[in-house]
Amino acid sequence: MVDTNITISAMVFKSAKMSDVLRKARDEHELCIASYSIEETKRILNNKFAGVEANIDKFFEDYPSE
Repeated sequence: MVDTNITISAMVFKSAKMSDVLRKARDEHELCIASYSIEETKRILNNKFAGVEANIDKFFEDYPSE
């Protein structure tokens, strides 16, 4: 389960290490992001990190949600 803190860190603080971890996890495991986490991530990013909104949907395209 990928939570809101992980997705925000990956999107806002774009470190190679975080990207590598998420890519490896996605490629080697079945990740699931709860739909409420996606909505929470969108809300927080829109409120605290203006300018990141455009990347939100693209980021979540690679991860299934339930």
